[in-house]
Amino acid sequence: MNTGAFDSFADLGVHGSRIKSGMTKMSARLETLADSERDQLPLWLPVGLGLGTASWFALPDARAWTAFLLLAAALALAPQALAPGTRWSRSVSIFCLAAILGCANIWWKAERSAAPVLSQPRAAEFDSRIESFQRLPARGLVRLLVKPAEDSGLPPRLRAGCFRISRRMRGCRRTIL
Repeated sequence: MNTGAFDSFADLGVHGSRIKSGMTKMSARLETLADSERDQLPLWLPVGLGLGTASWFALPDARAWTAFLLLAAALALAPQALAPGTRWSRSVSIFCLAAILGCANIWWKAERSAAPVLSQPRAAEFDSRIESFQRLPARGLVRLLVKPAEDSGLPPRLRAGCFRISRRMRGCRRTIL
């Protein structure tokens, strides 16, 4: 069996040979386990994708997502450095790559479909067409979905979408709605 990085411990003397011996035994046990479960290993791919997707939802921001991606990349490379050519190292690496793919996929989809968000409430006057309205009597609101007109004076990236406006029902004129 190819032990890879553990070969360098042989020059360290007794202590190094114990490390090499222990790591080789652990690698042999993992290889036996991976060989006995080889038919079930592909079933871990969706679990890896799900782990990556769930981590994107669980982690708070882009810095944490980047840290997850870097950690998963390190965990994908470590088995290849420690025990190259073994079934267990390939399995762990592919699982970590699936987790990277899951996180990167959901992040890319979220960035691609992100609508412009106003950083704070603003007052503006513009011409628009009411696409739909919804009465919310329990909350005392009317919710309007309006689409700005082409000559509304808004910047193009804000003119492309729709706005959702909520207003108290008491102040709405019935002739408009």
